[in-house]
This record gives sequence, C-alpha cells and structure tokens, in this order.
Amino acid sequence: MKYDGKGHIDFLSPLPSPFNYGAIPGTLAPDGEPIDAVVLGKRLSHGTEHTLPVLGIVKFIDDMLPDDKWILGHRLGRREQAALDAFFHAYALAKRAAGRKATVYLGLGLLPKLP
Repeated sequence: MKYDGKGHIDFLSPLPSPFNYGAIPGTLAPDGEPIDAVVLGKRLSHGTEHTLPVLGIVKFIDDMLPDDKWILGHRLGRREQAALDAFFHAYALAKRAAGRKATVYLGLGLLPKLP
C-alpha cells in the first residue's frame, strides 16, 4: 500500500514493494506530498526514522507530475539497481492499468561515488 501525506491509502499495489518505502520529512514534491524515499537494506519497522546517505534517484512521473523517489542506504550495487529497475517498471505498469494517467518510470539517476 502507498499512503499519502495524511495517512490515507493512495494506491493499493498488486505487487508488494521489496524495499522499505517512506518519505523525507520536511521536503515537498511537485504533488504537494513529501518526497518519496526508497530505503535499501533489511526490512524496517513501520514508522522508524533513519539518517542515511542519498545514493540516487528513481525518476518517475505520476499523474503527469514529476514524482521522483530518493534512493537511500549504504550500498547500491548492480543487484539493487536491477531490482529497483524491475520493480519500478512493473509498478508504473500497475498504476497505468489501475487508471492512473501518464504514469511512467524514466530510469535511475545514480550519484557519483565520492573519493
């Protein structure tokens, strides 16, 4: 389930997310909600807060608005990139099948590794 900023169900996905999915407090996305966060790593309890480095961005359009998701964690290897790519391709298709207009997965934007 994807919740909006008020705690209401925004979208009931037919496929469960293999990632921790949340939001970045104190931010604002073009849809008026906090920026979405995808947290890599072990499953976290609902409502937990963490301070983690940003590794990249899932570039996404939802209902004709930019709806990027920040990728957070300690490691973003090839396996994680492939899993993100596969999931968000399928997620966009599921949203379009549910009648969400102009929902498109545009790919991953990875941040360069710092020395």
